[in-house]
Parts: sequence; C-alpha cells; structure tokens
Amino acid sequence: MGGMEPPLILIVEDEKDIARFIELELQAEGYRTEVAHDGITGLSKFREVSPNLVILDLMLPVMDGIEVAKRIRKTSNVPILILTAKDRVEDKVAGLDAGADDYLTKPFDLRELTARVKALIRSAKRERERNPTTNLPGSTAVEDHVNLLLKQKASVAVLYLDLDHFEAYADAYGFRKADDV
Repeated sequence: MGGMEPPLILIVEDEKDIARFIELELQAEGYRTEVAHDGITGLSKFREVSPNLVILDLMLPVMDGIEVAKRIRKTSNVPILILTAKDRVEDKVAGLDAGADDYLTKPFDLRELTARVKALIRSAKRERERNPTTNLPGSTAVEDHVNLLLKQKASVAVLYLDLDHFEAYADAYGFRKADDV
C-alpha cells in the first residue's frame, strides 16, 4: 500500500471468542484491528480511532447494534458490516435501514467475511476518490489504473488536459460557473 498504513477495522462484538476469531483472521490478512464488546464502548472507540470499516453485532449489551449504526451514520460514511445471529428478513431490513452497507449472519465463513470486508473497503476507497463535480474517478484512481496497465505491459495512451489559471476564473466567477465550464 505504498507506505500507507493498512486499513483499521473496528469489531464491535460482545462474544469475546468470536471477536478474537475475527480479529486474528483480519490481522492475518494485513488489517489493523480494534475491538469493543458493547455498543457504548464501540461508539466511543469509533470516535477515537476513526476506522475504515466497522463490523457490528446487532445484539449488544448497553446499546444495541441498530442504535450504534444510526449514530455512526449521523457523522460518517464509513462502511458498516452487520454480523449477527438474527437472520429474519425484518432484522436484515432494520440493519440496512439503520445505515449498514452489508449483512452477514452467524454462523459465517471467515473467507466470506474477509471477502466482504475487502469489497466494502475497496468500494469506499473508490467513492472517496471520485471528483465531486463530475463524479468521475479522481486523480488517484486514474493514476492507480495507469500504473496497473503499465505493470501489465499493456499498450497505454494517456491524454492529460489542464486549464491554466482556472483557479483565478473560479475565484472571479464562482464555483458554480467553474463547475459548468
């Protein structure tokens, strides 16, 4: 990851053995982890460590996972993966309505959990790198793609356009007009 720290995953799970099981698997995959065993602690750790993803049990002591998800969603778009023994459609809908991005029921396969974590982090990274005006991939995503093509020794043609003094135009006429341009 080019000198960047690996993604940090917050695991909010009251069953200590399951939490440890997930933590060890994610660490083996190269992720950093933090663990909380109840909703209130999970929420305060979330604010403290700013994770890249939250794995959240629904049935938690002190504050349930639905409430934790709602509170996280008020301030953050971090991906939330709900992990729970509740497998009724109503429970899944409640979790997704509270702001979860994905849902996995217990018992679960660690390979599937890891694959979902990777997919959610990849998706969140792509979303962050989009240009807010055009909604096209941003410079980091374009650079990563070009580097991948070069690494694969693919034929590549790149055209880079830039407007001189465009910031001065935006300052003079406003960002709305600049966005239109």
